[in-house]
Amino acid sequence: MAVDNNFSYILGPCKTSIPWHRPDPYNLTLWQRQVFNEVVDFKNYKVWLFGSSIEGGPTWDVDFVITGELEDKDKLEEIMTIMINAGFNNRVLIDVWWCNSISEYIARGNLCKKMQVSCQEVIEVGSCSGNKCLEPRKIKQDFITLSNKIIKNGKILKHHKTAKKIHDNLWLTEGPADNLSAPFFTEKHRKKIKQTLGNKTYPILLTPDTNFYEYIRWP
Repeated sequence: MAVDNNFSYILGPCKTSIPWHRPDPYNLTLWQRQVFNEVVDFKNYKVWLFGSSIEGGPTWDVDFVITGELEDKDKLEEIMTIMINAGFNNRVLIDVWWCNSISEYIARGNLCKKMQVSCQEVIEVGSCSGNKCLEPRKIKQDFITLSNKIIKNGKILKHHKTAKKIHDNLWLTEGPADNLSAPFFTEKHRKKIKQTLGNKTYPILLTPDTNFYEYIRWP
C-alpha cells in the first residue's frame, strides 16, 4: 500500500499517512474483523453505529459512540485506539467518542420516528408521536475522546479547547453545567430522513455479526 508523503492525520496515539475512502461495507467488514480479533473483552462498554454513514448521505467518516459506566479507563482507551487504528489499516476514517449519558437515548432510538437518537418523548412515555423530535433532551453532554485535537497535514483540524486529560490518552469535555438539555441533532438531520435506507437509521449495536451491507449504501 502506497504511502502519501504529503498526507498526515494524527489523533492522539493514532496516526496515518494513507488517505481513506468513503465508507463502504466491504472495508468496514474487514475493520470489524480486526477490531473483534484485537479487543478480547469489551467489558461493560457497548459500541453503537450511528450518524451520516447510515443516513445515506455523502460522508467521509463513520460515527460510533461508546456507552457504559466509566469503570475501566484502560479498557476504554484500548477500544478507541484499536477502532481508530483498524480504520486506518482498512482505509476507513472512524470517529468514535464515549458518552454514557446518552445510553438510554441510543438504546431506544428505534422507537423514535424521525431521529436516530430517541426523543425525550420516548424516554418519558415510551412512544414517539413524531412531533417532538427536536425538543431538548435532558442529557448532560459530557464526552470523552482519544485526544483533545486532531492534526491533519500539519494543521489543527479540530480542537476541544476545554477538554481535560483524565488518562494517558483520554480527554473529557464537559457539557455546560447550566444547560443539560441541548438537543444532539438539529433540523438539518430531520431533513435527511428522506435519504435513509428504509427504517434502519437508528443506532446499531456493533457485534461480530453486524452486517454493514444492510446499513451502508455503496457506491
